Amino acid sequence: MSELHVLTDEQRRLSRRYVVYQLCKNLFFLSAVWLYLYRMFITDAQVGVLDGLAFGIGLVAEVPSGALADRFGRGRFVRLGRF
Repeated sequence: MSELHVLTDEQRRLSRRYVVYQLCKNLFFLSAVWLYLYRMFITDAQVGVLDGLAFGIGLVAEVPSGALADRFGRGRFVRLGRF
């Protein structure tokens, strides 16, 4: 049995540190702020429709863009996305 898959104590510590870092980094409350600002100008139903459309577009665009990037190069599609 190979010992390559066994993590050292230092690697375990760094892995835990990375997971905690990612957890803390992703705990921003941007959506709550945007909801407050949206409700100043549009209704709750319109916020739901807007959020649903954004999610749907992201879901539909994610798979084809990944397949095309694999075929034609990721750099081209990053530039296209920035445009």
